[in-house]
This record gives sequence, C-alpha cells and structure tokens, in this order.
Amino acid sequence: MYKKGQSVVFENVLIFTAGVAIFILFYTVFTIYQTHFTSVGIDSQLAEIRDYISTHIILMAGKENINSSVTLKIPRTVTTELYEIELYQTGLNVTSSTTHIRKHSNLYNLSVVLVPKRIPSSSGKITIYKKGNRINII
Repeated sequence: MYKKGQSVVFENVLIFTAGVAIFILFYTVFTIYQTHFTSVGIDSQLAEIRDYISTHIILMAGKENINSSVTLKIPRTVTTELYEIELYQTGLNVTSSTTHIRKHSNLYNLSVVLVPKRIPSSSGKITIYKKGNRINII
C-alpha cells in the first residue's frame, strides 16, 4: 500500500516524465520541419541561380561573330551554404556544397563550345566570356 507522501512523489515524477516526453516530441517535429523547409528553400534558390546563369549563356551563344563578356552578380550563399557552379560541354550544374542538392540545366544544340569549368560562389560574381565559338566562365 502506498502512503500519502509516496503517491504525491509518484504523481510528480509522472508529470515530469510526460513533460519531458512532450518536449522531445515537439523538438523532433520542429527539427524535421526545419530541415524540410531549409532544403526546399535551397532547392528553389539554386534553381533561380541556374536559370539566371543559363539564360545569359544562351544569350551569349546567340551572338554570332561577336567576342563579348558579361559579369553577373550572384548570391555568395544559399541559406548560409556555399555552392558551386559547374559548366561542362552539354550543361550547367549548380550544387550546394553542404547538402549536395544539385540543379541541372541542359545546354545542348548551341552553336558554341562550352569550356568545362567549376567555380565556387564565394566571390559573389560570375563572368561569362565568349571568344569565337567558345564560352567560358570565371
């Protein structure tokens, strides 16, 4: 048989345990939501950057017999993460350095040769050069 003092202690231990369990549950749920929405934000921002750079590469490729260059301001980070821009012969990749989320753009059937190169976003700018029938990024 329980004495009066023991049942009060037992009740308080149960209430404390329930409180800790609820705290852990809320913490876990909010962490999962935060991770999900962060990855959605990274995905969306990388797609915007990919489209911005791809559009300018296509515009440069469309200029016949003109040597030119354009410098684009790009974000240094995407939700506090650095990312890489990779140009290769048939496309463009923009990849998060930490989460490795990648956004790809096909750049084929252009009348130019794309010079493969990978650059980090840390400078906050990218320069697209067209010389002859070759496009390069710096």
